[in-house]
Amino acid sequence: FEAWDGWSLEAVVEAAEAEQAPAIIGAGCLLGHQPWFDEGGIELLGAAASEVARRARVPVALLLNETHTLEQSLRGLDAGFNAVMMHTGELDEAEAVAAVSQLVTAAHARGATVEAELGNLPDAAHGAIDDSAASLTDPDEPARFVEATGVDCLTVSVKTVHLLEHGSEEIDLDRLPAV
Repeated sequence: FEAWDGWSLEAVVEAAEAEQAPAIIGAGCLLGHQPWFDEGGIELLGAAASEVARRARVPVALLLNETHTLEQSLRGLDAGFNAVMMHTGELDEAEAVAAVSQLVTAAHARGATVEAELGNLPDAAHGAIDDSAASLTDPDEPARFVEATGVDCLTVSVKTVHLLEHGSEEIDLDRLPAV
């Protein structure tokens, strides 16, 4: 579940406790105001999320989702997130492998996990699907990428969409088992 402030953090935990279910709380950086994240926002979110998770009566994992840089991811680990995901959808394969490998080494040394992505999801942040920078995951890439980086979890692009609140998109279900 994505959470952006104290109220949404607490709401996720309250729902998880009501269902007696563990939760993963993600704080997303992809579409947020980057100067805020770079000027202490990551640490502020980490402190609030860590306190809410500490008080929870169910297991809660904290994911700093879709950071823009390796530095942001590392700061997230230092701020209490036990999982991180760096947005690499716009990097070429060699750059993505290098960055994710470095992040995996740092995260695993801290007992944290890393999610990576292959492909670039379109988004619907402005009410319509913008797929101008989107790319589907090539089915030949995931196994090689996971082996090269040691990543714990992988996100693939199969026509899923960020922030789609209205309308629908046809997910490429034939591609999904191939990736």
